[in-house]
Amino acid sequence: IRVSTDEQAKEGYSLEEQEERLRFFAKSQGWNIVKIYKDDGFSAKDINRPALKDLLYDAKLKRFDVVLIYKIDRLSRKLKDLIEIVLQLNEYGIGVKSATETIDTTTPAGRLIFHQFGSFAQYERELISERTKFGMLKRLKQGYWNTTPPYGYKLINGKLEVDEKESEMVKLIFELYTKKNMGVVNIAKELTRLGYKPRNSKNGKWKANTIHNILKNPIYIGKVRWGGEEAEGVHQAIIEKEIFEFVQEKLNKNRKWTKRYESPNNFLGIVYCGLCNSPMHIQYPGNEKKKRYKYYVCSQRQNFKNCNQAVSYTHLTLPTN
Repeated sequence: IRVSTDEQAKEGYSLEEQEERLRFFAKSQGWNIVKIYKDDGFSAKDINRPALKDLLYDAKLKRFDVVLIYKIDRLSRKLKDLIEIVLQLNEYGIGVKSATETIDTTTPAGRLIFHQFGSFAQYERELISERTKFGMLKRLKQGYWNTTPPYGYKLINGKLEVDEKESEMVKLIFELYTKKNMGVVNIAKELTRLGYKPRNSKNGKWKANTIHNILKNPIYIGKVRWGGEEAEGVHQAIIEKEIFEFVQEKLNKNRKWTKRYESPNNFLGIVYCGLCNSPMHIQYPGNEKKKRYKYYVCSQRQNFKNCNQAVSYTHLTLPTN
């Protein structure tokens, strides 16, 4: 049995009700209950759940013959995950039965119905996700902000209002990038040198990826973005549209025409830290008289020592094309 907080509030799938139904069903079949596996407050989109892990572990030890569920979506709402769970149970000779649906994976007909119910469970999840996305976007269009306000704004009665102090920093960042021709790393260094502190920073230092995110965020020209959708907001813009578009063009150009075309360090400009998304720079340690070697290191780690990046290939973010 499983329930998430939202489901319990909206649909009444309480754990007590599910358990009562399953106990009644098991008694009607003359089955002995080995154990109740209970995931309380866990979403069906994730199979990394403690009770499900325990169930699969006990299944491997063949401590029971059948997994009885209240509904198929108690296992998962993703068809791929459902199939993998059922196949794994089948390997151990264990079937899956639903107390409220005609599902019995011990027969070919039952497996066919299982796939159909699994498809509907996945469809329901995707439909809920889509409705949530458009609902959030609708709220944004009405002027209501859903999460923590972006840098440069504060939240008053659920709506974004310009923060005078932070908005000046946003303007300075765009000015340093456009008029002073400074990159994101140097802007971060300059703001830190001048003593300006970012919001909620433990060490009071600016990060290059924070600057990059500010330069890329359309919130500063009055637009809102949610779930891949973008619309006109009702909040006050901080940056003029022409300046923002110039910055986007310059950012795209700088990313396309990088040092890799004129340098033996081929990955400069296209490899980023997998932990903080900052550019990877080249280090040249070693003895010049003997042999020097080079490797890539996170620029935030190199310049500010505020990234936990180790010198490891596993933390490189490589381009997808």
